[in-house]
Amino acid sequence: MTEGVAVISGISGGIGRAIGERLLYEGYTVVGVGRRHIPPEETAASCMMYVWCDVRNSKEVSLLSQTAILCYGRCDLLVIAHGHAPVTTSTIDLDAQTVADVLLTDVHGAFLLAQAFGRIMLNQHAGDIIFISSLHARQTYPARAPYAAAKAGVVGLMRSLALEWGGAGVKVNAILPWQVETPRTQALIAEARACGADLQEAYLQRSPMRRLVQPEDVAQAVVALVANPACNGVELVLDGGVSASMWYRGYKEQSHA
Repeated sequence: MTEGVAVISGISGGIGRAIGERLLYEGYTVVGVGRRHIPPEETAASCMMYVWCDVRNSKEVSLLSQTAILCYGRCDLLVIAHGHAPVTTSTIDLDAQTVADVLLTDVHGAFLLAQAFGRIMLNQHAGDIIFISSLHARQTYPARAPYAAAKAGVVGLMRSLALEWGGAGVKVNAILPWQVETPRTQALIAEARACGADLQEAYLQRSPMRRLVQPEDVAQAVVALVANPACNGVELVLDGGVSASMWYRGYKEQSHA
């Protein structure tokens, strides 16, 4: 068990919440960061400190890091798990503001957090930063240009920081999960079902293991990356083998019918 301090952005999402709960179990003091107002009784029940912060705003992020230092004196782990909702729109039809919003949230917000807490970790000569990116950083869908660009941008940021800060004792890594079974995913599946489409089965057909990635899978990967001193600059793909395939299973079945 550890006695470290962990800061997690996107704590109100399914992935962020699972990471927070796992790190509490591991013995961390957890500071959850988000833009959704969470009832005090909910955070008290989880023994988690919750701080409202717009990660796109440099002043708010600076205040967040100062608060962590004033309350706990250090930060051992930063998990950047926030993200703009995926935008599925023809690139020709995208408006500039939508693209800016996605990149500002996912890339600029991640940069501000890494910069603020990286400064703390460099002073400590120790720490871990983990970006929760997506398999979309490597493989994506049509009409997902801003989302794919943002997730790839986060991975590029990770690589640069891993090279710059690794020698000072700060490890920087990224996790690239495939479709994670969060409330957002469940809502998409329900919406598709209402239109007569079985989105869940479409997802499962892509997975050799016939399962979606679980939030707990991502949380376990966070713990593993922190525990291994050789992990720096790692892009850890969590997809159950989806990216090992050269085609959709549906296409393979049709071509041999």
